[in-house]
Amino acid sequence: MTEDDNWVRIYTGSDFLASLLKVELDNAEFKGMIRSDKDAGLHSGFASSGFAQVYVRKDQLDEAMKLTQAFEQKMK
Repeated sequence: MTEDDNWVRIYTGSDFLASLLKVELDNAEFKGMIRSDKDAGLHSGFASSGFAQVYVRKDQLDEAMKLTQAFEQKMK
């Protein structure tokens, strides 16, 4: 099993909103990470989509999803 097998995507949205969600996850002491094509696109001379994905560890999925759902409701 690789390290990536321990992570699950919980959110896809703009780089900005993904960053805000990551802060909320950090404040709630969840282990999260953001994957975005923004930097890779800029370095290679291509435009990025402006979207990012937020991932959490599988063992924190249920509680992190509750926080993510509350976050999405606030952002509407």
